Formats: sequence, C-alpha cells, structure tokens
Amino acid sequence: MYTEDNKYSGEDDNFDFKFTIFYDLCSRADVPQEAKVKAYPTMLRGLALDHYYTNLKNVTMTLSFNQICDATRHYFEGPEYRRGILGQWNSITLRSVMSKARTPANQP
Repeated sequence: MYTEDNKYSGEDDNFDFKFTIFYDLCSRADVPQEAKVKAYPTMLRGLALDHYYTNLKNVTMTLSFNQICDATRHYFEGPEYRRGILGQWNSITLRSVMSKARTPANQP
C-alpha cells in the first residue's frame, strides 16, 4: 500500500505532496488523528528518516503533529532550498527547454 516512491526523502521531493499522500492513506486506513504522530515515520525514507530519528523522535511527546511536520519541512525545504529552486527557475530559458525536448529520451 505505501511504496518507497510515496515516501519523503528530503532529496528532490516536495514535502507537501508526500504529506498529502500520507494523509490520504491514513484517512483510508481510518488512522485516528492522535495516532498520526506515531505513524509519521512511515512516510519518511533516506535522509528524512535519519533526521527524524536523530532530531525528532524524542520530542514527539512535547511537540504536536503539526510541529513535527513543520520541523521536517523547514529542515529540508527552508530558505536555502527555496533560493535554490528559485535559481533553477530563473536559469530556465527557451533554448534550454527546446534542447531538452529534442533529447532521444523525449522523442517517440
């Protein structure tokens, strides 16, 4: 039911998108709101799972579910991440888009 592709790794992932998948799967499985904090690590993999066990596991009793989610999101997608994404967007040109469209992988 929960594949590795659906989990958040913190690398080239979007936390909000992966969180939407997690929330949808919890709803389908009738996971109560108060149990989601315990289920939270199941949506993580790789660096994000390492970050959880290193920094957040021991504070799950003092932080709310939303605070734990925000801590993960901010750690991986904070200001530095946003500057990097903005830089990628700003470097896109018509020529670069056209050259990607002509690569053999993109041709039928």
